[in-house]
Amino acid sequence: ITNAEICAHIFDEIGVQINDSHIRAIVNDLRNNDIILLLLADQKGHFIAENGKQVREWISTHEKKIKSMKTTLVSIKRQLKQKKVYCEYLGTKF
Repeated sequence: ITNAEICAHIFDEIGVQINDSHIRAIVNDLRNNDIILLLLADQKGHFIAENGKQVREWISTHEKKIKSMKTTLVSIKRQLKQKKVYCEYLGTKF
């Protein structure tokens, strides 16, 4: 089920309009508090894992994302420290 489908269902059922960031927060809460076990998501939407292969694939994908994000974070910190990039945002230079 997609975030858009969840948002539409909530609006249809109780008349409350929510957005993607609300859904992400709710899904995080459901996962982190063991409310819905093995609640995963992929490019198609959210689903409950039916087997270990799905869980292992999800874990592998997220470990790769974390590694990529860490590499980017280290690069941005290095660039800021080395002042390779000169930026100005709303009149503030850094």
